[in-house]
Amino acid sequence: MTRNSITARAAHFIFSLALMFTFILGSEPNHVNYVERNNIGLGKTAGQLDDPLLDRAKGYLLHGKVKSAVSNYGNFISWDEHPAALWGKYTYLPHVGFLCGVPGHVYSSEFEDWIGETPEETASGDTIQIWSSADAYTDWWNEGPNYSGVLFDTHDDRGTVGVEKSAGQIDGEHQWYLDEGNLYISVPYSGENVVDPHYSNAMIGLIRPWALRPKLLERLIDYDIYDYGSDGLPWSSDDDYVYYGANAAESWFARTSQSYNTDWQPVTRSRQYTHSTDFTAGDLFGSTPFTDSGDTYPLLAHSDYGNTWPICQDQDIQNCEDFGQPFWPGWWSEDYMGEDTLFLNEHPECRTGSDGYGTRSDKDCWQSVPGRAISDTDVYMEFDDRWTHRGNRVLDNEYEATGYPMGLRVMAEAHSYGVAYAEDILFVTVKVRNESGHWQAFTRLADGTKEYRYECTNNRYNTQATCVASGSDWLPIRGDAMMMPDGTRLNGSAGFDYKGMSMGFYMDADAASADIYGNFGVHTNEDDFMEYVDCATYRTSPTSAKYFPEGCPPSPDGSGDSLRISMALIYDYDGVSNAATELGVVATQLLDSPLATKQIDLDGDGIIDLYPGDPLKMTDWHWFDWYNRPGVHHREGNNDCCAGSPSREQALNKEEMLYKVMSGDTTNLTSDEALWFFHADDPGQDHEHPTFTPHFDSVDGIKETVFFQDDPDGLDCVHIMSCGPFDVDVGEEVSFSFCIIFGEIKYLGEGEVEYQDLIDNAKFAQLMYNSHYQGFIAPDAPEVSYEADHGKVTLSWSGDDLEKSKDVLSGYTDFEGYKIYRSADGGITWGTPEDKIYDNENIFVGWRPYTHTVGDETFIAQFDLSAAADSNFCVYQDCAKDSLRRGRGISGPDPKAPWFNLGYNTGLDVGEINEGLWSADSSIHFYTGVIDSVVNGETLSMSMYYFADYNVQDGKQYVYSVVAYDMGLPVPVDTNWVDNGDGTFTQQLIENNTNPDGYAPAGYQYIENSRGTTEEDPNFVIITPGYRLNTGSLSNIKVVPNPYIVRSDFSETEYKKRLRFTNLPEGFKISIFTITGELVNSYKHESDLKYDANNVPVLGGNAVWDLRTVNNQEIAPGLYIYTVESGDLTPHIGKFAVIR
Repeated sequence: MTRNSITARAAHFIFSLALMFTFILGSEPNHVNYVERNNIGLGKTAGQLDDPLLDRAKGYLLHGKVKSAVSNYGNFISWDEHPAALWGKYTYLPHVGFLCGVPGHVYSSEFEDWIGETPEETASGDTIQIWSSADAYTDWWNEGPNYSGVLFDTHDDRGTVGVEKSAGQIDGEHQWYLDEGNLYISVPYSGENVVDPHYSNAMIGLIRPWALRPKLLERLIDYDIYDYGSDGLPWSSDDDYVYYGANAAESWFARTSQSYNTDWQPVTRSRQYTHSTDFTAGDLFGSTPFTDSGDTYPLLAHSDYGNTWPICQDQDIQNCEDFGQPFWPGWWSEDYMGEDTLFLNEHPECRTGSDGYGTRSDKDCWQSVPGRAISDTDVYMEFDDRWTHRGNRVLDNEYEATGYPMGLRVMAEAHSYGVAYAEDILFVTVKVRNESGHWQAFTRLADGTKEYRYECTNNRYNTQATCVASGSDWLPIRGDAMMMPDGTRLNGSAGFDYKGMSMGFYMDADAASADIYGNFGVHTNEDDFMEYVDCATYRTSPTSAKYFPEGCPPSPDGSGDSLRISMALIYDYDGVSNAATELGVVATQLLDSPLATKQIDLDGDGIIDLYPGDPLKMTDWHWFDWYNRPGVHHREGNNDCCAGSPSREQALNKEEMLYKVMSGDTTNLTSDEALWFFHADDPGQDHEHPTFTPHFDSVDGIKETVFFQDDPDGLDCVHIMSCGPFDVDVGEEVSFSFCIIFGEIKYLGEGEVEYQDLIDNAKFAQLMYNSHYQGFIAPDAPEVSYEADHGKVTLSWSGDDLEKSKDVLSGYTDFEGYKIYRSADGGITWGTPEDKIYDNENIFVGWRPYTHTVGDETFIAQFDLSAAADSNFCVYQDCAKDSLRRGRGISGPDPKAPWFNLGYNTGLDVGEINEGLWSADSSIHFYTGVIDSVVNGETLSMSMYYFADYNVQDGKQYVYSVVAYDMGLPVPVDTNWVDNGDGTFTQQLIENNTNPDGYAPAGYQYIENSRGTTEEDPNFVIITPGYRLNTGSLSNIKVVPNPYIVRSDFSETEYKKRLRFTNLPEGFKISIFTITGELVNSYKHESDLKYDANNVPVLGGNAVWDLRTVNNQEIAPGLYIYTVESGDLTPHIGKFAVIR
């Protein structure tokens, strides 16, 4: 049909001649102000949009106990990248894919006021009946038009598009018109088979505007050609429009080489605007167990590796400040400003608290802190759905399944924490924006009003007051409609305001999947089990009621809100997965979601659970056997697999079925679809069972299915968790953040388990997200240098700055001491099984520091402030401004977590080491010193700590990590009981200075910084002791690495830029020259110094150069010549390269 058959009122904007230029493609950079930037790169035509595979990249989140690789094409985690959600020794989640779906039509049965007229015979001799509905008419025009036509005889997500007629001109079946407040439709009539639009089996629907689209003409290699009519203008009235149906964007179904035909693909030019391609996975993570130095796959932007950041080439891009310099493309950490008087004066909208101050739940009271990352490692990515057509198989120039682009941009930032309280959680902040039409960004408030977003033309300022004061402009964030691969924009650049949208995640979990090295010997996938926990469904879900018997608990932050815990989880049913031991439980939890736009009864008990304005969180949870997944034409098997492969048939209603699962829509299902995707307590009576709800599958009912009872007990767990419905207008941004959580699990027998540890982690994750990821933080990590020699390893670091670092939440300077860990397996474990620490619930919570036993005496590598130093330690960073002192010692078991020790009062000053703990016979020594450095003619003194370990073997590789830890957060008031002398006691409450502002009134356990995972982490070092002095020929002297790849200043300091000369003799002299003979630097070995005159550390037979000239300037990339001289030995001449 053509758009001429659709009412002009229902039609959206028609392309004007002036918009013909939208055929011309421009590169689409990151984020904002696209109106101007889309003109960059004019001259591209249809089909010349870059192949999105060129923009693919991956990231590594390796801090904490949970580690994972992530990618930027809709599959946050996939089989293709290792590790796939590693926790401890094993991986658990080989696939976590993002989903987003919209309906193609709304069934006529949704409107209850249909009135049927007397059947009549047409001129052709057919008998028809005309029905009318005022409710359908009202919904059509309510802030609409919300529909583009009427669909008849809909099956398999296909149907007959009705013909629009003028009022009173219906002359056959499958026609319709709008008039005088009613929608009129005509249907065939026979006395035996009445087509009644009151019922869904009438197979009549009102077509959503985005589901009626130009017909496919031909598939080319790079894009598809559509029937844009005789005028050639896309989305105009003469186009040939057909019904495409529902749509569900996903990236998990494809089974092709490189998964090239996934719906989600990286945003065009991501390699230029959201990450760099100068450094590969092998360059930065080649020394980890997760890849190797030969891995050339590009890296996403990592907050702690500035060399992965894109280069600023267009200062209209958000965060791009300095042209030609790297910039962070994602979001920075935020500070709570609700108690800052100056901020409140500039932002009175923050004064929402009863005391005239702000509240932490008010987003207006938070301010971005440019330059401060959210976690230990943040990884940023963007992807969109403009390439969805690739997922449709084409047969005789017709689509088999009919997926289509919605013009959605997904912006995501994953966060990895090494601190103990968040080491079991991997967070992902997700924002989805509708860019289907020319847009201006806004978010929707709880009352439904739109709050438009603005930014400063000078990206250094993030508030209107500071922006205007700088002389810059405070402008709305806006952009052009998303460009499609064929050079067009959706609906003539008007886009679509989507109704009834659902978003979610596809999860394929195997407990366990692989070990830390990627070996699948531990893999099992037929004996797992899955559940959901949602405190809002406690009345009908036994699992939810077990952990939340009274429903969602109040938030402990004092906001008065409830703490909604909403997650889907998977674990091994019997706790055995081949040789794997100490298995855990894994869950995906929704932290934030779009807001409900209507009242919702989640569990079908007749009680409203969510009201308009409430975050939806998880509204649907459904599992299915992988061989029955949405999109298969029939049930598959090992010898009959797999839909999604290039030559395999797909179900015609693949898109619709996936949307139905996401939205809990059981309308007009086949018997197979009902059996496969919607499950009640009794599998044989699903839809008739009184406990059946279309939104949450029965957990108890899983065990009654044949899928579970097949030997062995359990399932190959695949499920979808989702939330909806909600509306997303053009320009609207919605949050859909989630986290992956792990926890300990206890097997109680007979299929019963307990995972309170997971529940506790889930509560903390939600609290942390509600506080904009702010939590108490550890002191800064030490920057550790090392020296290796025969039978000896020496670590050194300075505490001058890190001991003054303050906690971002409390503002206290809370440093207490250092712990040193040692690993003999590359950092996988940090000791023997005896070194594991368990809490009072027998849950593994960490490792003891490096411990060495001599005779009956045990030496623990933990060093802390003495009692006197503790008492005199300044509470706040600026002692001159506020001289408040702690006034007490900190040592012994942590009051909040007594399985951890806060220290032994060893002291950190010269002469303070407790000889009872550190005797000369201990084989490990800790001592202090001071070194002087000359910088620009000024002598600077630096206090240093040294740790010498003689308990090593030459040639064996060791990993050391030095962590700094804080004192924890004591309760603000101490309790002291005074003996009255008569057998009674009087309670004395004594305020202490360690927590003067009363943060966490119940106290909080200590925190240490992450141990690190690679040599790029400042406190993580890999050392091989052995003889290092070369006493013979100089011919085996080498320079490593060669070539040296210059690192970005954003991720390195002068102490981390190291070029190493190895196999040096004693008394050597090194001279470095340019290829033109100009001297760059020269220095001699002086055996009695740890550092030479140029502050270059000399480590035995190794010398480390910081790549700076004799004038303390950083060298330029290029080829360099060096000479090594030593006594009467023949001088050695070599060369090395420094490249970008």
